[in-house]
Amino acid sequence: GIPLTHRLHSSDVTFLSGHDVDGNRHSLTDWSKAVTGKGTLVLFMAARKLSANLQRLIQAGRSAETPAAYIASATTPDQKVVVGTLATLADKTRDVDLTIPALVIVGDVVGLRERIAWFEHRPLAGRRLLVARARPGRSALAAELRALGAEVLEIPEVEAVSLKGRSPIAAALARLHEFRGIVFGCAAGVDAVVSHAPTLDLPVIAVGVAAKQALSRHGIASVVSLRGACQEALGEQSVLFQKGPFLLVTAEDGRPNLRNELRKIGAKVEAVAAYRSIHRMPGLPLPPIDLVVLPSSSAARTVLSGDFGKALLGLPMAAIGPQTEAAVRQCGARHVVRSEEDSRLSMVLLILSIMGAA
Repeated sequence: GIPLTHRLHSSDVTFLSGHDVDGNRHSLTDWSKAVTGKGTLVLFMAARKLSANLQRLIQAGRSAETPAAYIASATTPDQKVVVGTLATLADKTRDVDLTIPALVIVGDVVGLRERIAWFEHRPLAGRRLLVARARPGRSALAAELRALGAEVLEIPEVEAVSLKGRSPIAAALARLHEFRGIVFGCAAGVDAVVSHAPTLDLPVIAVGVAAKQALSRHGIASVVSLRGACQEALGEQSVLFQKGPFLLVTAEDGRPNLRNELRKIGAKVEAVAAYRSIHRMPGLPLPPIDLVVLPSSSAARTVLSGDFGKALLGLPMAAIGPQTEAAVRQCGARHVVRSEEDSRLSMVLLILSIMGAA
């Protein structure tokens, strides 16, 4: 990391465009004034004419020995940083592809990079992971992996659409009095129900962070908030679930794993469809993938089916729990490692281990 300001080195920063260095455009910047002092300079669109831009700074009055850094593909696994001075940076980037978007930072703050280079030192920095999903919304697992430095591709893109005609959820909500409570396993289900019934006069259970956040967004308090849909998390509320029946809100294709796990702990549940999930796969080929992460059996089947899935089967894969591992192997994957526990933390630890970052 390079700070743009620092109490010992620079208290101001100036942003400049370097695209007009070849003289084809009239510059609106008075460079002789912009580069005076010792403040930090940040140049955009300066990479293609890097040498000329550096010379322009020297000619405008900056010392040739001023530290300078070239940063390409910033914040991605392909990030590349080259450090030098105004006099040497052009030579040091001679083998770099200067067509890739980049910034040039000039000033004494560049000298602090090695001391606070936190970005490159994150455990999954430089890794690209594919996180499979079957439901709308961003996954908490993907967010954790990004925080650890990975570039995460969440695939496929999932859109929740309303069911046409008189939907099953409308009919179920008309007899809410028959249920002990209502269970939400995703944000899309919450949104769909609220569109029919803005208020709910019965206990509400949220399974997972996304469902809890969606309920809060609509001003609905959950009686119980479970950390996930694994058997361990559901089992913590087995006494409550056995007092059913409960209405379980799902997509049109249901949540068979969640429904089955609830029934294993003695819960009486009736699943009802509130929306339809539309899956959109990206085009092939994908950029190089270090690991395919499969957080549920439904996500595994969604991603590993068809021609898209065939392109992934030779890659290493991490699966959560035995059910997901079985689904992955049924799809034809060969290199599969399963997490020790059916939990997000266990998956993160497994991924760190596979990537050699544990």
